[in-house]
Amino acid sequence: MSRYISRPPGEGDITLIKKEKRHRLSHEILGLTFLCLLISAALCLVLWGIGTVLTDYLYEIKGITPTDVDYAVSNTQVIGVAAVISALFFAMLFLIVLGERLVYIKRISDAIRSFDHSETPLILPLEGSNELTTLAETINSMAERDRRIREKETQLNEEREQLVRSLSHDIRTPLTSVMSYSQLLLAREDISGETEEYAGHIYRKALQIKQLTDVLLEGGKRELVHIEDIRLLCEQLVCDFEAELEENFDIRTDVECPASSAEVDISEIRRIFDNLISNIRKYADPAETVTLKICSQDKDLVIEQSNSVKQTSSEGHGMGLKSIRRIAGSYGGSVSVDRDKFEIKINLPIL
Repeated sequence: MSRYISRPPGEGDITLIKKEKRHRLSHEILGLTFLCLLISAALCLVLWGIGTVLTDYLYEIKGITPTDVDYAVSNTQVIGVAAVISALFFAMLFLIVLGERLVYIKRISDAIRSFDHSETPLILPLEGSNELTTLAETINSMAERDRRIREKETQLNEEREQLVRSLSHDIRTPLTSVMSYSQLLLAREDISGETEEYAGHIYRKALQIKQLTDVLLEGGKRELVHIEDIRLLCEQLVCDFEAELEENFDIRTDVECPASSAEVDISEIRRIFDNLISNIRKYADPAETVTLKICSQDKDLVIEQSNSVKQTSSEGHGMGLKSIRRIAGSYGGSVSVDRDKFEIKINLPIL
């Protein structure tokens, strides 16, 4: 019954070829060993014969009539020399023959390592007809599948990036209208205090969404700006933090950072606070106090936030915390979470 295997011809589609009957590698090695022994034995016999002839010729030239003991000694010496030369010849011949297999095994090993250390895994030439050949065919098939998977991943990533950019661009049209209408409301003279507050809040959030869509369209490009007074920025962010949560939570805040300068991307710092606010709304117990403290330690701006978790809160995906870790990591900072006390500590080395 015919069996078929997949083998890539190098580039292009995988083609089906008929699998020929394989020989066992152990049988090949035994056969090569026997052949080397046979050749070495023949060489030993030839050398023995030549040595015997040369010995007789030397006795004849010197006019010596050898005794039986002399023949035995010289014969033993000739056999010894012939055996040593044949053994060396066998070792050299065996290593040459076996060396081809060892080199092929090394190429297979290099091809396997290329899966982890190379963008394009190696394609092996098929040599011989044994288990090593089958292994090489399998590795070639794996390399072809790996190539196809990488190409598919690249294509999907490009399509996903294009979709994100397209949606971000399309969001700008309705977002511009929201910003325009909120600005018109803020410009009216008859607007009341509460309505003005809500309109201002809408405008600020729409502006923040615009900044996020700009980040998506520009591929995550950061815009670091020099802040003369980081304390003032922190106080503004704390005010927004309180305004977002004070209707449903008891908020306690403390700002102790110095009035020093720093270089930050303001939109990234805002996203940290937005994620903290989002987590509080999802998981915090409204009956317990939510605390926020901003201080400095050496060259770090430290943001500490804690709250109790409500009993009915569901397990989240942790996207907010991942976003905070990514932003902190971009500044060379760190984020530590104490899940027992429900505390988050963010260190930003920006001072």
